[in-house]
Amino acid sequence: MGISRYRCGVLRRQFLRLQRMVKTPPPIQIHGIAIDLAKWEAFIEGKPISLTSNEFRLLHLLASNPDRVFTRQQIINAVHGTDHPVTEHSVDVQMVALRRKLGEHGNLIQTERGVGYRFQAAPRPKQANTGLTLC
Repeated sequence: MGISRYRCGVLRRQFLRLQRMVKTPPPIQIHGIAIDLAKWEAFIEGKPISLTSNEFRLLHLLASNPDRVFTRQQIINAVHGTDHPVTEHSVDVQMVALRRKLGEHGNLIQTERGVGYRFQAAPRPKQANTGLTLC
């Protein structure tokens, strides 16, 4: 015995309703970095980056809010949760590791001295060498 057309239609509608309920955000693409939260993958110029889960959450948090400054405590709460014992120094250590894995793109993560970190929305223009030197 097969499934009736009526039952098949009911199941199809339920499936489509569930599919609409589970909305995944579109991948973030910024400065050659792609972050796909649904697939838990990150790429630089199309090449996969090997990130820990905390590094992935950290990159996603910063890149999805370009130019917004996050305090270390905000980063801890967003990445680790409020019930996880993490020091503010560990955020600095994770940031160093993330920048290293991002290679030349690591400079997009800027330190706001005494405050926290931000992901740069637009890359800084390269400064021209004027040939002048200061004594």
